[in-house]
Amino acid sequence: MKDFIFEFEQEKVVQLNLKLKELVLLEYMFKFFKNEEIKTKDKVDKFYCRLSYKQVLNDLPILRIKERQLRNLIIGLEQKGIIERFSELKNQAYLFVDWEKLFALPQGRSNLYEIHTLSGQAATHKNSRNQKSKINQNIKLKFA
Repeated sequence: MKDFIFEFEQEKVVQLNLKLKELVLLEYMFKFFKNEEIKTKDKVDKFYCRLSYKQVLNDLPILRIKERQLRNLIIGLEQKGIIERFSELKNQAYLFVDWEKLFALPQGRSNLYEIHTLSGQAATHKNSRNQKSKINQNIKLKFA
């Protein structure tokens, strides 16, 4: 068995029973949520990032789905406990992704190590310094 599918460990993907379209969407979110221009909302120490359905459909025509099907993909990921929706507007939603469910932890560690080291890129956001610090703490959880 191949170790990785996109950025994710295949063993975790199989455990979570993720479909290929869900993986493509999660890979997109993993890269997109590191964008400097992304809009976020802070709620109970979680940062929800705004995702426009139209933009996803334009960026990922390979999915060959419509907006309703995209919403259903997001609902499916929410039911699996991977995504939380903060608010849903007509054509967009604020989403939090629990990356700990998708990345394996080092043996004996209780927290996820720096996610950006898995992808080889640091996550950055164009926000206030205080908010940027909170986002980085959320993305780069420290060792226990």
